[in-house]
Order: sequence, then structure tokens, then C-alpha cells
Amino acid sequence: MKLIIDTNLWISYLISERLDGLEDLCLDRNLSVIYCDELIEEIIRVAAKPKIRKRGVEDHNVSDLVELIKLNGIKTEIKNISGYAVRDLNDAYLLALIDVVKADFLLTGDDDLLVLKRHAQTEIISYSNFMVKYKSFLWRLKRFFKNLLF
Repeated sequence: MKLIIDTNLWISYLISERLDGLEDLCLDRNLSVIYCDELIEEIIRVAAKPKIRKRGVEDHNVSDLVELIKLNGIKTEIKNISGYAVRDLNDAYLLALIDVVKADFLLTGDDDLLVLKRHAQTEIISYSNFMVKYKSFLWRLKRFFKNLLF
């Protein structure tokens, strides 16, 4: 199963331990966490903002996060981010990434993306709603058999 995890969730992971399950997702060999240069650049840019730094995020935290993503994720290049109908143009690269990799899920806390609910075959879902599905044994079993059939 292919996942894209939006920057806002990674920043929340840096700020608090509330989203520590993101690391588990990266390390789960049954999942593929997809990233691109644009995502890494956005994480670095947002993490450098004073309001984020005030929350205790330091350079080594950001470096460790980027290393976690790069070591356990799958890097994909996107070429064209124009033509996407999004309320926030800074989110266009995520839709382009979805189109390139045919992701199963985009995990986000961004209302501008959540309102879409779906882009192509990809379900756009909150972290908490995804984790309910992820932790559900029956859901995992269903995904397993679906993958066997296709």
C-alpha cells in the first residue's frame, strides 16, 4: 500500500509525540511511504519558521526526520504541478505526486485537501482516521486479499 504523508503531519510529529505512529508507518514493510524533493524542502522550510522553533524543534530533529523519510521511504520525482484545482497552490505538488505514484492514501491535516476526499484513486484522509483503519485487523486482512487478487 502506498502512502503520502503531508508536511503538516510531519511538523506535528516534530513538535509533539502525538503522532509517533508516523515513524511506525515508515518502518512498516507492508507500506510504502512516498516522498519527493518538494515534500522534503517544505518540511525543512516550515520547520525553520520561528513559531515552530519556539516549540523546541532543533536542526538535529529536522535532520533525523529527513533521514527517517529518506531511508525508509520511496523517492519519486514529479515534473509538472500546474493545472491542479486546489485552494492552496502550495498543495499542488501533492496531487501531482498522487498522479505519478497512484498512491492509495494521502494522510493530511490540511482542510484544503481533506475537503477533496479523493483525488483519482487516492483517498485523502486524516491521520487519525487512517490509523483506525491501519490498526483494524479485518481491514488489513481485506487489503491483503485484495492485493492477492490484483
